[in-house]
Amino acid sequence: MYGRLITLLVVVLFGLIGTYLGLQWIQVKMFGNAGPPKNTQQTHASKLEDKKANLEDKKAKLEDKKEKKAKYEAKVAEQRAKDYVSPETIARVVREESPRMLSVSQFAPDTGKVTWPELLLADEYEQPRKELERLLKRPAAISDDNSVKAHAAAEQMITTLKENIRGLSIADYIAAHKFLDSLAFMIVGKGPQ
Repeated sequence: MYGRLITLLVVVLFGLIGTYLGLQWIQVKMFGNAGPPKNTQQTHASKLEDKKANLEDKKAKLEDKKEKKAKYEAKVAEQRAKDYVSPETIARVVREESPRMLSVSQFAPDTGKVTWPELLLADEYEQPRKELERLLKRPAAISDDNSVKAHAAAEQMITTLKENIRGLSIADYIAAHKFLDSLAFMIVGKGPQ
């Protein structure tokens, strides 16, 4: 009788050991070596809170980016509005900034006679001045080559005027410079187009 009892105990013991090992194997397969979490509800709640916090951070960053983008776009639009110049404004500025044509008393187109400002009658302007007078005697007959020469002489006078600016009054300098700008502008316009 003891033999059967010992056999029964051995079988039950091996059954319990087998069951225990089977459960251990299932636990490792399902949860890894760490085993199941101690408090599953607490872990899920913690993960949910972390995800919620991450989502709120991402939302705040996205809102910040949207706000920065809106400010940048508003600034760009404002700058474009400031920088916009209408075609009418451009035409007006070109008209206002272009040198004025010389009056008939300053330059007689039929005879080519130039009435020079007093400042430009000085000796240092004599050579380019005489060249211009020679070329402008017959303004209607100015060729491309003569137009280039006349323009170069006018530019030479402007250069000399700029070099001597320190010894001149502002009014005389401006008057002489405007006269030469107008003369150069007129010469360029006289050549064949």
